[in-house]
Amino acid sequence: SMLRPRLCHLRKGPQGYGFNLHSDKSRPGQYIRSVDPGSPAARSGLRAQDRLIEVNGQNVEGLRHAEVVASIKAREDEARLLVVGPSTRL
Repeated sequence: SMLRPRLCHLRKGPQGYGFNLHSDKSRPGQYIRSVDPGSPAARSGLRAQDRLIEVNGQNVEGLRHAEVVASIKAREDEARLLVVGPSTRL
């Protein structure tokens, strides 16, 4: 089934956005590893295991981890992340 991407609009709080980004040698792409409860990331609808597709309207697939992190940090206090959740295998 086709998964619908979700746009998560994060506004930075005193402790930042409240999520960890993770890249994995065994599969391409950048993934959300963890989301702090009650954080801006959690409030935006970002969830662990989401795959990051775009940052602020720019496709980040194929970029290196450091480049993706830099793109998330590009704006001072907000980030718009387009993500897709893990597929359900049945």
